[in-house]
Amino acid sequence: MGMRYLYEGAARFVVDDSVFYNPYARFSRSLGIPVLVCEAKLRGRDIVVGDVMAATGVRGIRYYLESASVSEVWFNDRSRAAYENIRRNVVDNGVRAKVFNLDVRSFLFSDGLYRLDFIDLDPFGSPAPYIDALVSSVRKGGLVAITATDLTALCGLYPSAAFRKYASLVRKTWFCHEAALRILIKSVLDSAGRHGRYIKPVLSVFSEQYARIYVRVFEGRLRFPYEYIGYIILSGDKVNVYSLMRLGEGLHIPSGSIILGPLWIGPLHDKEFIRMILDGELYNYILVGEDRDRAKELFNILMEEADFPPYYFDLHAICSRLRRSPPRLKVVMDRLVELGYRVGRTHFSPYGFKSDCSLDVLMKVLRSLPR
Repeated sequence: MGMRYLYEGAARFVVDDSVFYNPYARFSRSLGIPVLVCEAKLRGRDIVVGDVMAATGVRGIRYYLESASVSEVWFNDRSRAAYENIRRNVVDNGVRAKVFNLDVRSFLFSDGLYRLDFIDLDPFGSPAPYIDALVSSVRKGGLVAITATDLTALCGLYPSAAFRKYASLVRKTWFCHEAALRILIKSVLDSAGRHGRYIKPVLSVFSEQYARIYVRVFEGRLRFPYEYIGYIILSGDKVNVYSLMRLGEGLHIPSGSIILGPLWIGPLHDKEFIRMILDGELYNYILVGEDRDRAKELFNILMEEADFPPYYFDLHAICSRLRRSPPRLKVVMDRLVELGYRVGRTHFSPYGFKSDCSLDVLMKVLRSLPR
């Protein structure tokens, strides 16, 4: 049996050749550290973390070692090889932990039920089979972090797969990366509602490899956010957003329109939570220097994009519709500001931005600029 010794952040760990380890998910693991620190500060105590598809255990180990905010980590993996690998790494890194060898749903509905303040799920592929167990078993008011890597479905390349797993219509659009997060959030909200709970997104991030959301889970039925479930309809030069609660009020869908939803149309991020991270410089808890700098920049961009409509504009994609070369992004954003519109950066695309202007206004601006 082959073994590799690796380092990531504060963790020195062993990887059994039969156990999955994804080095490209390092930033995802790093980004969770300031989130945990912020959560512990909000609660005024150290928190109990569940790393429920742990593989090598590196994620939970880094949370424990780098955040200085975790009292105990509960690791779980159904693979016996992973279970043994985790046990070794936990001892080698001095982590206060419990290690389980169960199906994640069995673990959450038995040992983990209402005992974990923060549950992290990082499956291979879709998280859909496990969402009910996550949102119904975390402690009241706790955080759940969910990763999805089935991006071909969530981004509209395979609409039937997205409908089957997430019960939403998905099509390929220039803002499909944001739509992917919003469909995932809606699916989590659906699950919470089935268990007399509701959620509020804290942080939502899309990268080339994954979609990842952090949501807070609340108890109760009366505050379920019905108004934040809706559709986005792309018709020619118009993008319209409709709440599901108002869908029958004079809605006309032109032939050939692209319909996305139902999906989450509310805020993607909790600005107060992110402001606490930035003001407290909590990203400095990340020990990987490259990831620390990237996280700081990302948190600032998330603050900028938080208060805009539930889609973004991709300059290259829209200029392609107009059959013209794209101008510099700053030129377009400055022109929109001159016209009285709000603009902000977005993390979804290097050629993208957020604005409260309409698509047809943006296209008129682009047509007016010199080629």
